[in-house]
Amino acid sequence: MPLKTTRWRPDTCACVFEYAWDDAEPQDTRALAFARRLEACAVHEGAPPEAAFGHAREENRRKNVAVGALLAAAAARRGVERVADPAAVCAWALEGSPPRRVRVTVRDPLLTPADRDAAAAEIAAALGPGAAIVE
Repeated sequence: MPLKTTRWRPDTCACVFEYAWDDAEPQDTRALAFARRLEACAVHEGAPPEAAFGHAREENRRKNVAVGALLAAAAARRGVERVADPAAVCAWALEGSPPRRVRVTVRDPLLTPADRDAAAAEIAAALGPGAAIVE
């Protein structure tokens, strides 16, 4: 099967990578193969290119899981499928050494402490302890 190549700029850092993948494989089981690093951010520049790609992927996943859980909680609280302004629900930042943990700050006044705690438990179950902080 011919492999496709994608250029990826994670929204969690300034790195730029290329990876290969097989479009004949279902998306949910598809493996991504590191191809090359085109640009390195300050956080990942000291890591070997393939390790930096792995760190960037994990950091991006952590951010997506954490933010996604809070967006789902905010949507449920409003009785809608999707919130109109995700930035009004929460803010996120990465901290520590690669793969960095994500810190998510709840901004939405409609989310109760119980909503926040339930989202934090969901995030911890998905990512493991210490990968994300919800405040």
